[in-house]
Order: sequence, then structure tokens, then C-alpha cells
Amino acid sequence: MNSHSIRIRKARGKDSKILAKLGAKTFFETYSDKVKKENLKLYIKQAFNKEKISEELKDKKSIFLIAFENRKAIGYAKLNKDKKPAKLKNFKSIEIERMYVLKKMIGQKIGKSFMKKCLQIAKNGNYQVIWIGIWEHNKPAISLAKRVGFKIFGSQVFTLANENHKDLLMRKRIQ
Repeated sequence: MNSHSIRIRKARGKDSKILAKLGAKTFFETYSDKVKKENLKLYIKQAFNKEKISEELKDKKSIFLIAFENRKAIGYAKLNKDKKPAKLKNFKSIEIERMYVLKKMIGQKIGKSFMKKCLQIAKNGNYQVIWIGIWEHNKPAISLAKRVGFKIFGSQVFTLANENHKDLLMRKRIQ
């Protein structure tokens, strides 16, 4: 498998089932050994059910991307055009709200391909800044963001059911 056999496309309304399943699986794989199981299960049930994902897909402020290897969905990203931290209030900004890849596909440069696609969407939308919040202990994701030019500019609390976690806020100027 090489990165050339990976295809990324914008999600459509009919993709809600794929995204719900992929979101639940990738989130579980990413955090199952790092957070309390009951909080993880509760969050997944709330955030990745088909109805919730369907609503998010209809929202004009959201853009979902899905990565495929052949015809199998292997990862996804979600951009949010609406939300921004106070430090970015004076900028036209877009957030990479989620970016997850199946555990077995990590190391195949899919995250880098998603970043490239997200940066292109930001550039095409005339955004000044693209930003992302990454859990402070997710070293591979922080490393990827730094490699493509993101810089830390703050932090925020991410609540996972009954647990609070610190996300590092990272941003990149769009040229």
C-alpha cells in the first residue's frame, strides 16, 4: 500500500452511516487505553451515532472528508467554519475539528494527506488561519501538525463525559 492508492473525498449525506461507524472505531482505538472506559463509551454513543452525524453533515458550517483505500473507509476529517477561540476572533479562521485514521493505517501518511486537503480547503475559502485542538498527550498528532507548520498558541479544556482533558491549540497562517 502506498499513499497514491489513498483517495480523499468530501462526504455526502448518504455517508452518515460510514462516518458514524468510522468515528466510533477510530475514537475508541485512539483513546481506549488512555481514558476511563465508561466515559469513552458514553462519549462515543453521544458523538458518533448515525443521527448526530447526519445532522453534522447537513450543517453548512461543517465539511467532512473521508479517506478510502480502494473502497474501504480508513479515516476521516471534519472542518468547522464557525467555531473559534478568543485569540483568533480577529481572523477569518477554520478549525480542523476532528481527524482520525484507523489504527492499522497509521504511518501510511494519511494524516499528512488530510492536512494537505484541509489546507487547500482553507486556502480556497480565503481563510487567514486554520487551527486545531489536539490532546496534549497525543504526541504523534502534535508532531504531524508541527511538521506541516502549525504552532501552539494556547490551550482549552476538552470534556469527555466526566473527564476533563487539556487540548493544545495550534494554528497555521494561510498564505
